[in-house]
Amino acid sequence: MASKSVLITGANGHLGFRVVVSALEAGYKVRAVVRRAAAAAQIKAAKSIQSFLGNLEIVFVEDFLKDGAYDEAIKGMDYVLHIASPISRPSEDYVADVIGPAVQGTLGILHSASKTPSVKRVVITSSVAILDVGRNTPLAADDLGPVPPMDTKFPNPFAAYGASKRIAFNEATKYLNKAKPNFDVINILPAVLLGKNELVTETSGFMSGTNRYLVNMALGNDALTPLVGSVVFVNDCADIHVKALDPKVKGNGNFITAGESVIWSDFDKIIQKEFPNAGFKMGGKADTTPVVFDTRETEKEFGIKWVSIEEQVRSVIGHYLEVARKEGN
Repeated sequence: MASKSVLITGANGHLGFRVVVSALEAGYKVRAVVRRAAAAAQIKAAKSIQSFLGNLEIVFVEDFLKDGAYDEAIKGMDYVLHIASPISRPSEDYVADVIGPAVQGTLGILHSASKTPSVKRVVITSSVAILDVGRNTPLAADDLGPVPPMDTKFPNPFAAYGASKRIAFNEATKYLNKAKPNFDVINILPAVLLGKNELVTETSGFMSGTNRYLVNMALGNDALTPLVGSVVFVNDCADIHVKALDPKVKGNGNFITAGESVIWSDFDKIIQKEFPNAGFKMGGKADTTPVVFDTRETEKEFGIKWVSIEEQVRSVIGHYLEVARKEGN
């Protein structure tokens, strides 16, 4: 039987690249979408990709906000893993830089999939930020939070990021209810992603993305905003994205990917315990927004056993030290 094909957007991101690797390991033919030639070169040079290059195709979509941006890239695909989305970062205009692109990117991939008869399922990376995080009870995957108006004045990058995910989810739901396409959709809701990013080869690369929270703590830098009190190993999250393509998994649902609840200040002790001789300054502070997620449905459907927070720390900080040694720091 011929291998199934999957289009993966955001393929050079922290999660996106790991999903590319997981999909290749699972036997899929992967068409990875990037915006720039440098990103394609990074992916092709990665050690974990080398034995799968025959099943990997890289295509360019320089502006995914254009109408029909994905129309060519998606042709002939069986599945789509839509991971590309703006990350949490400071901005003068959150609507233009974060919310608008998140909504347009999601609707754009759905519009293109609707025009492609071969597509059977679209899996979208959403976030636990779409849930009603302020509640004190364990949150299941359908416990959605309120959707803010697009023109809300957001106090910080995380608030804008959460709004981008809620609004994108809401707009996608409205589109799907109206268009009733031939494919189904699954939303994956990750907590804070931690784990080695193989594409990061310089210490400066640890200053963006969610791994920065651990590295900054080790370096004595404070987090700018409170962090959701739940983490997930990036490999676990990537594997679930790929397993969600299996037609045996019921479509048109949401799945939370989150390990145990955490207090971010506790990571200080874990880093010092795991790397007692690293010479880190330590003392970086990160406040926690307490939350408990009900992941029983995810665990039942995918048979997942979450990687421990200690292993996540070893993955991130161990990689940082490896890169720092190569730089001579």
